Amino acid sequence: MKQFYILLFVVLGGMFFFTSCTDNDGNHVNSSVKLLPAKIQVEYELSNKYIYTYKYDSTNRLVEYVETSLFSNNIGMEDMETRCKIVYNQDNTIDSLIISPRFLEEHPDIDGYVYAMASDTVLFEYSEQEIIVKYRNKQEEKIRINPKQEVVAYEYYGGIDGKLKITNTYQYDENGNIVRIVINNGIDSPYIPYTYNYDNCNGIFRHVNVPQWFMVIMLDQRFNMVNNFKEYSDIDGYKWTMDYSYNKHDYPEFMNQRGDNDSELKIVEAITTFDYLPAY
Repeated sequence: MKQFYILLFVVLGGMFFFTSCTDNDGNHVNSSVKLLPAKIQVEYELSNKYIYTYKYDSTNRLVEYVETSLFSNNIGMEDMETRCKIVYNQDNTIDSLIISPRFLEEHPDIDGYVYAMASDTVLFEYSEQEIIVKYRNKQEEKIRINPKQEVVAYEYYGGIDGKLKITNTYQYDENGNIVRIVINNGIDSPYIPYTYNYDNCNGIFRHVNVPQWFMVIMLDQRFNMVNNFKEYSDIDGYKWTMDYSYNKHDYPEFMNQRGDNDSELKIVEAITTFDYLPAY
C-alpha cells in the first residue's frame, strides 16, 4: 500500500478554483466538525485510476483500507485490488496487518504467484518506545516513537539486494506536523532533507483513530494528519506546491500539485478528490 501514497503526492490536479480556509475574519477556519476520509480518488490521463477506500469502527478506529488500481487501456497492466485489514488486540494496540491482493479479472497462471509474493500478515511487537515490524518476505524493521506515539526514527532495508540499512529521522512543528525528514543509509552523507510547510486547515486524516506511527510508516501517510502540507522540498532540492480546494468545514476536496520549473521530473496529469463521512 505504500506505493499509493507515493502516487498520491506526485499527482497534478485539474483546473479548479482553489480556495483557502484562511479567513481574516475568523469564519469557520479549522472547523471543529469531525470528518473521516471515506474515499480518495486519483484519476490520471489515459483513464488510469486509483481508488482508496477506508472503513472504521464505532470509535473511529481505522479497521480496513483498500487500494483499487484500474489501468484501462494501459497495455501490460492488470486491474488489481489490495485489501488491508488492521487487527487490534485487547489493549487497543495494533497486533497485525493482513494484506490480501487480488486481480479483478481471473488470471490463473499468475494469480497464485502474485498472491504469494504480495500477501502478508505483518506483525508488530512492542518494547517501551520501540516497535518491531515483522514481515514474511523481508527483514524486520524498527520504529522508534516518542510518548505521543509519533515516529522519531524508522530503520528499514533497501538497496539492490535489500540488505542496505536505511534510517529516517523525523522532526515536528508545534502542531505535530512533520517538517523535516533526514534519510541516511550509513554509507553516503545524509541526503538533502525533505522539508515541509503546512496550511492551518483540517488534515484529511486528522480525526482517524489510529497511532501516528502506523499512519506514517505503514500507510506512508506523513503529511495530512494535523494540517495539510502546502509546499515541500525533496532530496534533489526541487520544490513542490500543493493547492487545495476546501469544503465548508475546512477539509480538502481537491488537490493540485505544481512542480518546480527547474524540475526534470515529468508528472502525468491527474485529478485528486477526497470524500468524507462524519466521525462518531
